[in-house]
Amino acid sequence: MGQIAGKVAVEILDEIEDAKVSEILSRWDELKALMPTAFEIAQAAREALLKKGYGA
Repeated sequence: MGQIAGKVAVEILDEIEDAKVSEILSRWDELKALMPTAFEIAQAAREALLKKGYGA
């Protein structure tokens, strides 16, 4: 799945001007920095839902 997404991303970036590519990659780095926080939030939400009896 990741390889396919990577190929799609490269194809898209090949069609975009260089200035936009730099901006996209910069924003991606910002998003990657937030990933651990997003996982913590998702885990806390999952645990809270399970405690309330939602899910299996």
